[in-house]
Amino acid sequence: MALGAEMIFRVEALPLGGTPESLWQQLTMEPTLPIDPSDDFYIGGPIAAIDSEDLKCYLSYFTPPHETYIRSGLWLNLNLYKDYFGVGYERGDLPLFIKIAEWLEARLEGCDVFYGEDCNAVVHPFTQDLRFKLLIHYQKTLGLNYRSDDPVIRAKLQKARDEFNLQCRS
Repeated sequence: MALGAEMIFRVEALPLGGTPESLWQQLTMEPTLPIDPSDDFYIGGPIAAIDSEDLKCYLSYFTPPHETYIRSGLWLNLNLYKDYFGVGYERGDLPLFIKIAEWLEARLEGCDVFYGEDCNAVVHPFTQDLRFKLLIHYQKTLGLNYRSDDPVIRAKLQKARDEFNLQCRS
């Protein structure tokens, strides 16, 4: 089963006069972001509000309990239709996801970005530290076919995954 990327974000409020639709238009018109508005978002539409029950699901795997992460404000789902990139699933366009997160944070005061995969609808805070560690892993695994049966490729992937796990523990 293919995993899709999930990116949600929280803001206190959108800029004056802003709507999810106007934010989406700005995002898709940004020349530094290679986004295709007709192909990179789910049919349900880009940038959709998240209700409280869905939010609890997204944040349910946190320790401490997810209630500590649910703050006031507007929670929105970017509704990306892109492959996920993570340790053990080295497939999606991680540099694009990082650029999107940075774009959101630069334009929306107090924006908190969360990233994960759609299989369980689990997301985690997409912190600078996590981005850096994932980017190192991305660079180490770039061009390696994660589905390969070649023992050399499998060993390289496993080594990169082990190194990532060690970085996260320290």
